[in-house]
Amino acid sequence: MKVLLVCSLLIVLLGCSNAAFQCYKCNNCGTSWDPSKATLVLTEGGTNYCVKRVSGTTVTKDYSATCSQSNGVYCCQDELCNSAISNSSMNFAMIVLFSIIGFVFKY
Repeated sequence: MKVLLVCSLLIVLLGCSNAAFQCYKCNNCGTSWDPSKATLVLTEGGTNYCVKRVSGTTVTKDYSATCSQSNGVYCCQDELCNSAISNSSMNFAMIVLFSIIGFVFKY
């Protein structure tokens, strides 16, 4: 029964990660982030990335089918994760998942 519960939780979390999500899109966004100056674009699912590119004081945000994280290029796959503020909803989901697993196997 415990194994079934853990497998179900994993399937739900992994299934959610393949859903479409929104990214911010703007050209020359500037270094001080103002979300009202950006548009929202909907990705096509878990194979896409939100991207933020920084070159000096020029910041652009968009989404892409591929992304190679490097100096000045930041990639993520979560709802509005290319904002100035780090989005940690997936980290929170993983903490909850492991807490539930620990609780289930403790009792």
